[in-house]
Amino acid sequence: MDIPLCQNSHKPQLMLTGPEALPLYRSRPECFAGALAPDGTTCAKWAEALDGLPNGRKYTLTYAIEAVRAIIGDYLLRIKGCNLAQLNEVIRCESMCPNCLLTENCSLRDERVDQELREAGEIE
Repeated sequence: MDIPLCQNSHKPQLMLTGPEALPLYRSRPECFAGALAPDGTTCAKWAEALDGLPNGRKYTLTYAIEAVRAIIGDYLLRIKGCNLAQLNEVIRCESMCPNCLLTENCSLRDERVDQELREAGEIE
């Protein structure tokens, strides 16, 4: 139902990860750090069931997805030594797409640029 994220002044921070947690979210939203739905349809259903998410939480799913993509991409580039073609087979990147712009400090974007420069022989 929930994933403890951290302890802050002895207040657990939880993630809304399933529909069974919706009643708890309604009654105690301050306990939640955000929501992580498995897909956009589920996210939309949860937002409708909760009468909309607070403004500060509307992009939680997008940030979570991009963070996971960055972790996987980082692993493939740094640990596995993949090139851009191999990386794009696993994680496509649409330069300057809305998600890319929203997560403006994306570490994977920086790693992709560095890899592109390495493959062009501009940096080592």
